[in-house]
Amino acid sequence: MMSLIIVAMLLCAGLSSPLVIRQSCHVQDAAHTFYGFPDNDPPGCVIAYDCGRGLTAGGAGTFNDPLTFASAPGEFQICEIIYDPYLRKYLRMEDSCDSCNRDWANKVWHIDIWTGSSTVNGGNDQVNCENRLTPAPQHKPIIRGPGPNLPVDASILITANAGYETAGDMDFPNAPKNEPTQEPDRLFNGIYIPHTIEWKIPPHRRSEAETDLSSGGATETEDDIED
Repeated sequence: MMSLIIVAMLLCAGLSSPLVIRQSCHVQDAAHTFYGFPDNDPPGCVIAYDCGRGLTAGGAGTFNDPLTFASAPGEFQICEIIYDPYLRKYLRMEDSCDSCNRDWANKVWHIDIWTGSSTVNGGNDQVNCENRLTPAPQHKPIIRGPGPNLPVDASILITANAGYETAGDMDFPNAPKNEPTQEPDRLFNGIYIPHTIEWKIPPHRRSEAETDLSSGGATETEDDIED
């Protein structure tokens, strides 16, 4: 239980200030899918919510320019910013998603992440790229209430010439390889994120981070609590 609090605290603080605690931060597994101009409903870049840049999907994935994601009403707050270690991007809840609605009816967390151009329809090639971006298994951890200084890959997920780009622990063209690890499901682009209830943090951070934080720290979801 203590290691759970420590890891979530490091993520919320941006991995740079291990004793800074954000009370609202917690880690949640969520199914990942992708959408864009060709498979938006209707096709195009129009989104449901204006979070500061109009009703147009987009974003680079930085804290100040988060990438659009869609989800079910009530699953996230409208305009809520989360951090996705799988993509190394900050995401903002700006749109709705039919498949997310169906999943949320069964209390399954699901985010649908915007890809590609806001002006060009990438057609079937883009849809195929979106399918290849979708991880297997689909559920990857996301951080709610993240700090602003987590590592960011601001590259475009899908481009017209290069096809799909880098995402998390998948093998993509022109993408640097992650460092080898015996626990690939818990290492996302160099960021240790536990994928199961068996939480881990890098050994070199244990000595500086292991302190009694039981009086505060991360909010735990039901799935995070070990019997």
